[in-house]
Amino acid sequence: MRPVSDTYHGVTIVDNYRWLDDLNDPAVRKWNDEQNAYTRQQIDRFPAWEPLYARLKELLTDTSATYYNLVRRGHLFAMKRQPPKNQSFLVRLESFEDGIREETVVDPNQIDTSGRTSIDWYVPSRDGRLVAVSLSENGSEDGSASVFEVSTGRRFDDRIPGVQYPTAGGDIEWNADNSGFYYTRFPQGDERPPEDAHFYQQVYFHTLGTPTTRDRYVIGREFPRIGEIRLSSPDNGKYLLVTVANGDGGEFSHHLMSPNGVWRQLTQYEDQVRATAFGPDGRLYLLSGKSAPRGSIIALPLTPTGPGKPVPVVSESDWSIEGFLPMKNRIYVTEVLGGPERISVYDLSGRRLDVVPRDTLVSIGAIVGLEGDDILYGTQSYLTPPAYYRYSAATGRSTLTSLAEKPSVDLSDVEVIRAFAPSKDGTKVPISILRRKDCVLD
Repeated sequence: MRPVSDTYHGVTIVDNYRWLDDLNDPAVRKWNDEQNAYTRQQIDRFPAWEPLYARLKELLTDTSATYYNLVRRGHLFAMKRQPPKNQSFLVRLESFEDGIREETVVDPNQIDTSGRTSIDWYVPSRDGRLVAVSLSENGSEDGSASVFEVSTGRRFDDRIPGVQYPTAGGDIEWNADNSGFYYTRFPQGDERPPEDAHFYQQVYFHTLGTPTTRDRYVIGREFPRIGEIRLSSPDNGKYLLVTVANGDGGEFSHHLMSPNGVWRQLTQYEDQVRATAFGPDGRLYLLSGKSAPRGSIIALPLTPTGPGKPVPVVSESDWSIEGFLPMKNRIYVTEVLGGPERISVYDLSGRRLDVVPRDTLVSIGAIVGLEGDDILYGTQSYLTPPAYYRYSAATGRSTLTSLAEKPSVDLSDVEVIRAFAPSKDGTKVPISILRRKDCVLD
């Protein structure tokens, strides 16, 4: 044992096992090898190990593709996970309702045949002609941004280092004419001491085809050390919204750059605004928890002279608001109540029009806007794998698309029962029970 002591705010903490973190230490390597050998010995003695291993391998290497992180800009883009490829890759979806027709845009498995380069995230340009992609190596999530032409997969010479790191993630947003983009940037060179190299995230602007040494500082020097920045803007690109998370504590501030380049801080941490979205109607929608712990949605009209007076749109209800998407004539709101989720459909005045899906024992994934007021939404349940449905605003009907995982097992003989158990103070604690349909209730 090699105890290590640290003092935090006058309190000394002793860690007896931190020395085991150093895999370059011969003693640690020896200990690790002995642990692995002992574990292997115990597993090999387990008589059901071989069939169990074979079945798990069969399930985990199932060839069904998974689509996620869908974005619609000019085209519908998605990340695709396709065993046995090591890394997910970026595709452009040409059709997805009656079969899938797609084109691969960026495949890190081809960029690095060792399989150790991955896509952290991607952001298409407004016209869908280009896409900026954060690529990282060896599982580091230390991403550099590259730009690709969507139609050909051609990689531009532009390469921007330090846009992404696990301490705060990273983001990009294109300007109005797609000639460049705003990006999150960690300290470079000797701008900060080594211990701050992955903190103090700021926003810079890069013009395509120019060296990164000419990139322009935009905002962020006043943000906290642990600030996590996200970037967004409306479809026309006239505004830039910078959302700053104060670490992982659920506190956010919002800073808006108007078309004339003037910055205005819209919210403070104490305002409890935890999500935002630009609407096609020229308003900025805010999900607020202030005076509404389960969430309410307000709208800020955006004018040339600045944001207008807040307008209440969706009031707090028994269901907690998880997220939302404003469309041309609808607002889609993801809500949760004790586990199961649903999407409530409102008009722009806050009048509820519909609730989807009808099955209440599901979790809702991302919502992606399509033409008009139609959307794609993801679902998953205890008995069904992830799948995307298309919801028609005109008919109120949901249709399963081809963006659905094929189940590896048959669960048709299983049912899910929703029950509640009263706690000592009378609170009803929800319970989901999975059982065979022919189970004898004795």
